[in-house]
This record gives sequence, structure tokens and C-alpha cells, in this order.
Amino acid sequence: SNLPDSNDNGEKPFACSVCGRTFRQRHSMQSHMCTHSGERPFQCSDCGKSFYKQWRLKMHASTHAGEKPHSCDVCGRRFNLLQNLRRHALMHTGEKRFTCSECGKGFTRAATLRTHQFIHTGQKPVKREQTPKTFTCDLCGKSFRKAVNLKVHQRVHTATHGPEFLFYSSSLGWAGMQSGRRRSILLT
Repeated sequence: SNLPDSNDNGEKPFACSVCGRTFRQRHSMQSHMCTHSGERPFQCSDCGKSFYKQWRLKMHASTHAGEKPHSCDVCGRRFNLLQNLRRHALMHTGEKRFTCSECGKGFTRAATLRTHQFIHTGQKPVKREQTPKTFTCDLCGKSFRKAVNLKVHQRVHTATHGPEFLFYSSSLGWAGMQSGRRRSILLT
């Protein structure tokens, strides 16, 4: 429990208890944990869309403000985010960095390639919103789309203080650090 919140000497002492990925900073690990739990604690007050990282919410908020400071040199189209302009510019260059390993067809976006690949498997892509939350916690009733997210959540009901130092984060819930292993873990 005596680990600092960040580490500048190159070490990555904060580890994800689900996938093992390590981080230099505690807040980076905590933010990463939302990718496993499915929680998106940062919500847009204009449209209700939620995000697991605060910077993603800030980027999204500019869409409501109508600000579009980035313009395409070729066609003049304007964008609120530089990354959207860069993605758009690939349309003009014809560069297709993502190639299907099955048929060789190229795509400018990884997401488009992933959608395309369903034609080879015979499956239809399922949107996150269409996936039911079928895994429910017997103790509190909270539901999840994935069994692993329920399993991670259930730790909040069985956590003991033992060798762990616990703290509560409004965005992540109960989190803690195992002092013996010098690894940070999330207990929600």
C-alpha cells in the first residue's frame, strides 16, 4: 500500500487483475479497468452518451458545440477532431492500411474491416446496444453483458480488508492494492 500514484523510472507496478496488463500510473490502470467492467462513468449532459474515459467525453462534447477547427486541404470539409480529419484524408489518398486476410480486400478503417470479415464467417455483427445484459448479480441485481464483467463485479461483495488496502472511487467503485504482490487490483 506504499506505492506512489505514478512511477517515472520506467517500471509498471500497477497491473490489471483481469488481463494482467501493467501501467506506470494508478489512474491509467483504473481507467483501463472500465474496458473489462463495461462501465462508462463519464456521461454527456447534452445527449446522454457515456464514455469510459473523460478525455473521450471532452472530445465528444465538441460535436455539440459545433466547433470544427480542422479542415481538409483537398475538399474543404471541416471536422471537430483532428483524428477525424486524418481518417477522412485517407479517402483522398486511397490508402487502405487494413487488409482482409481471407480475400485481400483493403479498407481505410479497422472497424470497417472487422465488419467486412463477418461475410467470411457467416455471422452478423451484433451492436453493443442489441446485446442483452443476461448476467445478473444475485446479491445486488446489477446486470452485465459478459460473464467476466459479472465475475469482476462480484468481488465487491466478497472483498476482505486482509492484506489489501481498499479505497472507493466514484468512477470505478471499490479498488485496492495488494501490498504483498505490489500489484494494484480492482475489487468491483
